[in-house]
Amino acid sequence: MALVGASALAASSAGAQVALQLGVVASTALVRDSFVEAFPVRANPALVAGLSAEAHVDRYRVGVSLNVSRSDLMRRESIGTSPVTRLTIWHPAVYLRQPLRPWLSGEARLGLVIYDPSVRSGTLFRNGAPVQPALGVGLRVERRVGRGVAVGIAGQYDLHRFSTPALRTEGFTGDTFVHRVTFSLGVRRVPADERAPR
Repeated sequence: MALVGASALAASSAGAQVALQLGVVASTALVRDSFVEAFPVRANPALVAGLSAEAHVDRYRVGVSLNVSRSDLMRRESIGTSPVTRLTIWHPAVYLRQPLRPWLSGEARLGLVIYDPSVRSGTLFRNGAPVQPALGVGLRVERRVGRGVAVGIAGQYDLHRFSTPALRTEGFTGDTFVHRVTFSLGVRRVPADERAPR
């Protein structure tokens, strides 16, 4: 349940920034059922790539982001694992970041989780793939290490519901809560109008 990545940011004269991100992401099970024993259906840890842009609004940072990951969705049992489908997950979001200390900021995030399976026929996506709202929070610790360069460590948590029409047809009446925890290592170029972290 971690993302470890690097960020490269460019700042405009107005203080807006664009960020690129590359890392690894994992989450809890999408579906959990039991016949004789419990078995979860969970996506493998995946490479994730992202793009974000943000700007100052008073003492806040307001931004938009888009992350995409791709991995195998697996059914896991005590006798082994079996593939369900190749799964791409798109995660567009808007976020608000507030400084808590010169070196620490907190973040609130609202977005969508869009499931895009490569195979729908015969899978839990056969009658449609979900688009679910997601809520997230995060913390970022950052220090300037050189002129115009800052390094940071960030942790994020987000939560969304998961269900599909095929699962409801098979008698699943409730949604699964899917939890994701993200840790990232970032390097960014600091714009001239941003106060240096201490």
